[in-house]
Amino acid sequence: MCIAFWKKKKAKRRTDTSPLNHPEEEKSVTKSESIIVEEVESDVSMDNEKNKVPKYHVSQNKKKDTESYLKWRVRKESSDKTIQFFDTQKHAIDYAQELASQAKTTVVIHKLDGSIRKQDYSKKE
Repeated sequence: MCIAFWKKKKAKRRTDTSPLNHPEEEKSVTKSESIIVEEVESDVSMDNEKNKVPKYHVSQNKKKDTESYLKWRVRKESSDKTIQFFDTQKHAIDYAQELASQAKTTVVIHKLDGSIRKQDYSKKE
């Protein structure tokens, strides 16, 4: 019987209070809610970074001491290793698009000078 009495009293107190009467209560609830939201957002961003699939880059090979000098190459983002060389940029783009569609990522195309010509290049389905 005592427990039921206290439950009723707590319920009555909750309905009687308002943020205007108790601003410190309102702040603490908002602060704790924001902390929870920040924790969830940081967890989600960490998951996205771990699961991030690298983009494919199409650029011209500038290494003079190689047999593939001035050929177009396809490589993964953050890698110096070339996947394949091509005589034309078009063939390199086509190949990179195939790889990107299989990996569910995009292609970044570079100009002759190395600057980005087109980013997030993907075929529209």
